[in-house]
Amino acid sequence: MDPLSGIGLASNLMQFVQAAINVVSTYRDISASADGVLTENRASEAVVQSFQAQVQPLRDSHHVPSDPSTCALLQACENINAELNRLLTGLRPRRDTKIERALAVVRAVQKRNKLKDLEAKLFNLRAQVTSLLTENISAQHTAMKSLFGSFMQVDASWKHEAMGKLNETQDILAQLKRLQDQGSTSAPRNDANLQITAVMQQVQAVVMEIKDMQTSQQVLHSLHFDQIRQRESEIPDAHRETFSWAFEPDNPGQDSCIIRWCESEDPSDGLFWIAGKAGCGKSTFVKFLHDHPRTIAALQQWAGQKQLLVASHFFWSLGLPMQKTQEGLLRTLLFKIFEKLPRSIPIVCQSRFDSQGRFMTWSISELVDALKAVARLPEIPIRICLFIDGMDEYKGDHVELIGVLKTLGESADVKVCASSRPWVDFLGAFDQSPWKLHVHDLTANDIRVYIEDHLEHNAQYRDLQRSNPLEAGALQSEIMHKAQGVFLWVYLVIRGLLRGLRNFDTIQDLQRRVAELPADLEPYFQMMLNAIDTIYQARVARTFRALIHAQMPLPVLTFYFMDQGEMDPNYFRGHINLPDEEAKIEALIQQKKMQMIAQCTDLLHVSRDVSRSQPFTLTNRAGFLHRTVADFLSSNGIGGLLDKMLPPNTDIRASLCQAFVAEINLHSRTPSLLRLPASPLAFRDDIVRHTASLVWAVIYYALESEFDNNDYHDRSIILEELGKAAFGDDKVPVYIFAKHERSRARLSDAIEGIDSWNGEVTPLHSQSVVEVAIRCGLNRFIMEMARNAEEVGDKEAQATVLQKTLQLHMASVIRNEGFVGYLQNPDPLNTVLLKQLLESGISPNITAPSPYDQPGTDTRPGTDTRRPRRRMTVWEIYIEHFMRGSFYGCEESVPEACRLMILHGADLSIKDPKTGGDLAHMFRNRLEKNAAEELAVLIERQQQKQHLGGFGDVLSHWGASWND
Repeated sequence: MDPLSGIGLASNLMQFVQAAINVVSTYRDISASADGVLTENRASEAVVQSFQAQVQPLRDSHHVPSDPSTCALLQACENINAELNRLLTGLRPRRDTKIERALAVVRAVQKRNKLKDLEAKLFNLRAQVTSLLTENISAQHTAMKSLFGSFMQVDASWKHEAMGKLNETQDILAQLKRLQDQGSTSAPRNDANLQITAVMQQVQAVVMEIKDMQTSQQVLHSLHFDQIRQRESEIPDAHRETFSWAFEPDNPGQDSCIIRWCESEDPSDGLFWIAGKAGCGKSTFVKFLHDHPRTIAALQQWAGQKQLLVASHFFWSLGLPMQKTQEGLLRTLLFKIFEKLPRSIPIVCQSRFDSQGRFMTWSISELVDALKAVARLPEIPIRICLFIDGMDEYKGDHVELIGVLKTLGESADVKVCASSRPWVDFLGAFDQSPWKLHVHDLTANDIRVYIEDHLEHNAQYRDLQRSNPLEAGALQSEIMHKAQGVFLWVYLVIRGLLRGLRNFDTIQDLQRRVAELPADLEPYFQMMLNAIDTIYQARVARTFRALIHAQMPLPVLTFYFMDQGEMDPNYFRGHINLPDEEAKIEALIQQKKMQMIAQCTDLLHVSRDVSRSQPFTLTNRAGFLHRTVADFLSSNGIGGLLDKMLPPNTDIRASLCQAFVAEINLHSRTPSLLRLPASPLAFRDDIVRHTASLVWAVIYYALESEFDNNDYHDRSIILEELGKAAFGDDKVPVYIFAKHERSRARLSDAIEGIDSWNGEVTPLHSQSVVEVAIRCGLNRFIMEMARNAEEVGDKEAQATVLQKTLQLHMASVIRNEGFVGYLQNPDPLNTVLLKQLLESGISPNITAPSPYDQPGTDTRPGTDTRRPRRRMTVWEIYIEHFMRGSFYGCEESVPEACRLMILHGADLSIKDPKTGGDLAHMFRNRLEKNAAEELAVLIERQQQKQHLGGFGDVLSHWGASWND
């Protein structure tokens, strides 16, 4: 039970205990007044009924306490309630007459000792409930501090208010303890008891407010993802004095186009389009506008008396899935709005919780509706401006994205400023609007300032400029002319010139460099690729191919491990050869980082992840400098060139997967290297998610290999090592899907699956690689395991493979504190794999570990749960589950599973332990009529065949030939 639910439970129990104390104390001190007895009778009945009303719903809900001490306390309250009810029943007047009331007074006097004992029990119980309340308030205080620590930019006043509420509960608790001491020791207890009741009502009121705040934190957490600010943080700030034209008047006496749009009250002016060529600086310009005081002032003019909220999202095609999808856009915008306006969350997101208080996952339409609802809040009048960069980097239908943004911009209280390349979809949607600009047409002066600042800052260039002023001026003009408004081209050219200046190039050398440079980016990239040192070409080609395949930046550590494969093909198996000291590992990563920067020229960019929860092993990530670089290297011609640079038979996917297994091995077996953050939620969102994505990337790789004719041995080794690295109780917990429907091998696809998964997650450490392989349809891997087991005579391994294949088709058995139940999420039966296993010679009558083969877990009716059950065959286990009805949603596969096992020699003598009926009888009772009759006929044939022995095989063959 979570701390907040624990506070609610303790508060309810405290109210019951205090009410019971008030009633019992009054009975003890009652005068010989018939009217007094009648009044207390009514009060006692109210106490008993109130307790039942508070506790019974708890027992029927998912909030049942799991820890033994709380369960014991709840049971003690129930016992006290029953005792109170029995005792006071005897004190009630049988009729409302003076005589009966007088007799009730007499009975009350006679039972004063019992009342005194009951009162003492109640005081003791109250102390225990107070302790429970204290523990849960303390735990809730810690939990909320941790939650707030996950989101540092949440409105500070709201944080302060939330923590104030928690502090208020602690103050109230201190007051409660003082009143309890007073009520237990002093003779006149009534005033203290009444005050205690009032204090508990205060606690419950505060708890309700805290619950709303915790709900808001759950919503924020559901929207957040690790890279929510990463792209924006990596976009360079505008160079000094650049983009100032954005605020210069278009005409004398008229504000700039952007300022006029920001201040416009016309609802039809809801969307502003920033267009520009690839690499012209659109992202930097959007970031500049979003942060600039002039923009905010103009938007504030539009907002008037309403509160202004500004939020942004920067699409990134080279990033993780959430950085290039519509879901990532909407979650980012909602998160940034809610963190600035957290008081709106309970109003907007009431429907996000089901009837049992569990948070429901978001759909795209719900995210859009929530964003619209924020702008229509009557309780909190606001106006919102959204800055969206890189619509062309969106992974999806651009027309659909345009529709979403236009819909948002139609609101009188929402403005949208969006950027993209001038592609057909965007031209068709925005080019007729007066609210647009083309960045590459306006940056000539910005490029001049950038060139002058970077070159003239160099002492060597200043010397050349003084001695050759005309040539230096011509050099700068030539750069500006060839740039055609593309800042990325200028950036690369200036870096090249500065390298030349370090080599003491003359002004003529610099002019020749610029003259020989292609004016377009792709030929420039080709020139840079050709300039890579021959010694490094294979390693650089492998790096580029890995990034193209992953479609996302990768930790520098991944490339370090890929290098190890050059020296030792088995480096990823077993213990990873890395130093034990954290500082030495960091030094290796830093060395690899510098090596990559030097060898990959300017085509690669190594960034430092801004996520606070990142462990140091994942902080440095390598990716392409710009999207245009990735597009260039992914083209058919260049891709073929990269392949020629690689050694023969290089399998990039295998190299990546080996590195992923090595990473998993390092993080799961060396938790001290993780440098865990204070917030467990941050840890879950980072290492757990990263490790799960690596696991699924390896799984996808193996899935692709299911359908080719290549040797499977290498894939099998990788999967075996994955099982050792990622599965087991001693590993760092990671989470995977409960089910799997994909067959792609890119790491970005793996993460996309994790981000979009709407079901429950299952801890990897409670499964095995065999289970995951069966779930995902890795039949070749399972069959290779079965063959290896047969070669060495490992019957238990054979049984495990067959049993796991069938077991995942059943509802999973779960145990918790002696409770045994079923998770109602079985997978459809992998009939192809089952048939292959049976045809390979594994008998359904082989003895296998049963879910119940443990002492104290036999839950069959009439059995002694203290003794272990006998070991059962795979067939017996399956039939027992069949009789239990353990195939929720997958019943249609049962006849086929039974048919296959019967054909391969399943024991037909099994009887129903309750009725003594045979297999055919069991099938007729449980299966659809036609399926049951078909199995009954098959059983009869198999029995005849077994009775006839070898002659039956001859007859069967003869019959089949006759029919042909």
